[in-house]
Amino acid sequence: SDVHDDARHSSGRLPDTVQAVLAARIDRLPALDKRTLQIAAVCGRAFWPGLVRELSGIDESALDPALGRLVDRSLIVAQPASRISGEREYAFRHALTQEVAYAMLPRRERARAHAGVSRWLEATVDDRRREFELLAHHDETAHHLAAADPEAEPHTVEALRIRALEELLEAASDARSRSTVDAAQDLAQRAVQLARTDRERSLALEALGEAYLLGFWGDRAWETLREAALARVASDPADRRGIARLCAEALETPTRWGGMSALPSGSEAADVLRLGLESAGEDDSEEAVRLLTVRSMWPRVFGGPSTPVSDIEGARRIGEQAAAMALRLESPDLASAALDCVANGWYSLGLYERTEAVITQRLALVPRLRDPREVEDAFAMAAWVAFHRGRYREALDLADEGVRRTIEIAPTAALHSLEWRALARFALGDWAGFLAELDLARRLAPRREDATRAGFRRRPWAAAALAHELRGDPVAADADLEEMVPVAYVPPGSDIPGEDVRDLAEPGSDAPWMARLLARRGRFADARALVQIPSVPWWRDSAGLALEASCEIVALEGAWDDAAGLAQEARREAERGGLLALPGHADRLEGRRSMAAGDPGAARSSLERAAATFEAVGAAFELAVTRLDLAEVLVALGDRSAAARMAAAARSVVDELGVAEESQRARRLI
Repeated sequence: SDVHDDARHSSGRLPDTVQAVLAARIDRLPALDKRTLQIAAVCGRAFWPGLVRELSGIDESALDPALGRLVDRSLIVAQPASRISGEREYAFRHALTQEVAYAMLPRRERARAHAGVSRWLEATVDDRRREFELLAHHDETAHHLAAADPEAEPHTVEALRIRALEELLEAASDARSRSTVDAAQDLAQRAVQLARTDRERSLALEALGEAYLLGFWGDRAWETLREAALARVASDPADRRGIARLCAEALETPTRWGGMSALPSGSEAADVLRLGLESAGEDDSEEAVRLLTVRSMWPRVFGGPSTPVSDIEGARRIGEQAAAMALRLESPDLASAALDCVANGWYSLGLYERTEAVITQRLALVPRLRDPREVEDAFAMAAWVAFHRGRYREALDLADEGVRRTIEIAPTAALHSLEWRALARFALGDWAGFLAELDLARRLAPRREDATRAGFRRRPWAAAALAHELRGDPVAADADLEEMVPVAYVPPGSDIPGEDVRDLAEPGSDAPWMARLLARRGRFADARALVQIPSVPWWRDSAGLALEASCEIVALEGAWDDAAGLAQEARREAERGGLLALPGHADRLEGRRSMAAGDPGAARSSLERAAATFEAVGAAFELAVTRLDLAEVLVALGDRSAAARMAAAARSVVDELGVAEESQRARRLI
């Protein structure tokens, strides 16, 4: 039996007794009524008299009374409204009745009937877009039934196959436009199964690759789109723009959209880039812009510690060329993508103030953008930069705008902004809101076959684990760490997920939060390893966060010999990158060192500067902890009433956050 036929119509899953009762009841109907019911069943649960007349040849004068009798027998019902203008709509009262009636129709008739349903819908429905998936189902079913019929004409089977393939591709495109991930992937996979020629395979694989991108199946998107490009070369080498477009789409997965558990090899990706550039030629075109944009991201994605800074700077200039070409072509979406890569060239060096100038250009394009992914990414990356600079309230507003604009039309894309909205709430001390964001992410992110939650990155789960660790709940912290998938590397002897080898070499992704968690558990060597800043002058986009975590690690460890040099390094990084929160961490570290050295006067001065910094940026937890440090200093200086007031101010925050150790410390100080 045919899988698509049986999946929707077979009564084999019904108990034999129920099937027999329904079949007997239908068999007892007058011949005209039985025929009407069987033909109507081909249409599905809902049907229309005009369609039944088209398929059965029953005259209207006979059909209307037959429908009335079926209504009287409670087999069908007349619907109060119809999806098709000028046609009364009916529906089977019970899905089981429709399935049994369909099963009683001879299989040879079904293929012609399904093909007829598709033709009638196409000719009758005012807005054909609404019925893409239904058309695809009927054409596909007609083809499978005809292919299984040994007496069917080969040319008829082939015509049905081609039509079904075209409808599946249309339906997959429509599903992608509505961000219905599962439907887009299912329809495209069915198109791949129907494809026979290299050209057809290329078209179907392109649809499938784009569906995988929609669901953040990065690994599959890369492989599928790469295969689509090679199939296009084999089928139509003269389609140079099509080949270039497919190469660009494939390469945008590792360079822009991500969702990959492992990057392709640099040589494999370079082969696709070379093919794309050769196909695009030297004239201005959308394909050329996209491939130049890919080139602009190349050192960041496929480079390594030995990559010279000149390559980063050269890549940034390529991004600027791509943006200029996109604007000449009047394509704001492509200009936005290129500017994203230009910004990458600055923040790779940790130069956030330079980055923000490009971010401003990109946000100015938003009113003209059509691709919701570009809209969302523009706000997400603006929030990314604001967060790293320590402008947490601004990061929250920007990320919220990214979520608001895209959550209804492109929910998987909105996850990127949701990530930064969550982290901004964490930094601002709104931990209840932060954890609520994670619950929203669980609902939005499509579950994949490997159980990963696509599109929501590892950072928020690492921050959640740290929050639960601070609350004295290591079991909940470990549960959060299990959400951080895929996990490519686990450090030897480690009982929690770590970063992969490359991420261990750069202070990015989840490393700062993971390091602070490990330090709270007393695993100082592991914590330090996660936040080592590379010796190369790039890959520094998270250097500020790494230095913040390092300041905390040194203080928890009591490694005071390292404190002065670390604080000095933090101040240099804050100066070069325009980082607003980092000086507070440096001041707090120095204040703690002074207190440990028995100099509460110097400690007070440093800690007061730190508290002022954290208050200015809105870092509620950091401010509360610094106030507790200050309270201890004030006790040492003999000002116990001031110490109690300082500890009480801190207590209101740490109690609300539920951080166990700090709450006990506040009570003790009060």
